[in-house]
This record gives sequence, C-alpha cells and structure tokens, in this order.
Amino acid sequence: MTHLATGRYALDLQPQDRYWCTADPGWVTGTSHGIIAPLLQGVTTLVDREEFDAGRWYTLLAQEQVSVWCTSPTAIRLLMKAGPELAQRQRYPCLRFVASVGEPLNPEAVWWGRRCWVCRFTTTGGRPRPAAP
Repeated sequence: MTHLATGRYALDLQPQDRYWCTADPGWVTGTSHGIIAPLLQGVTTLVDREEFDAGRWYTLLAQEQVSVWCTSPTAIRLLMKAGPELAQRQRYPCLRFVASVGEPLNPEAVWWGRRCWVCRFTTTGGRPRPAAP
C-alpha cells in the first residue's frame, strides 16, 4: 500500500506517463521508486544502465518523452555544473514533473530545474507544485 501511495501521491504517476527513475535498482530508492511504485501504477518505465552523462540524459528525457522523472540531488547538481546551455539543446514537451529524493536540494537547484525544464519540481513528498513562471 505504501508503494502504491508513493506512486500516486508523491510521484503523481498517471497511467499514460513515461517514467524514469535514475536511482540504481540496488538502492532502496531504485527499488521502491524505480520499480515497485511505477509497476503498481501501470506506467511505462525507462531503465538506463549507463553511467551519468549530462548530454545523454537530456537526450533520453527528450527522445523517450519522459513525463515524470525522479533523480537525485547529486545528479541535479551535476546537471547544473554542465550548464543550462546543454539542457536547452533539447525540448521536453512531455516532462511535467521532476522529483528529487535523498538529501534536501538547495533553493538554487530547485529554481534552476524549474527554469531549465519548465515543469513542476519538488524535493518533498505530496502533490507537485506548479512551476514558476
């Protein structure tokens, strides 16, 4: 029941979503958020076994039409280091929600994510909040 609730309320997964959780399935987040919760919601899930590469990740988000993306604060900081220009090379019309789990994100990372991906972005559970204009 907890995994069902996580998928529905914390990740806002809908049956039509294409979901990507970047956490390794060997970690609790990768198992609960990456496998069990989306499976219970019946969503299409992207699994990527490659190492972090900012350009490749942006390509996957765009080409795979990911609508809900769950990633770590560390990954978001690495994407920030790669610069907004790299993020802006792609378009993400399907991306509607980004969730970050683990340690808290600093406010700059949250605002940066909202600007780059133009979608709802949260670092906590609960219903997603609208993106800033």
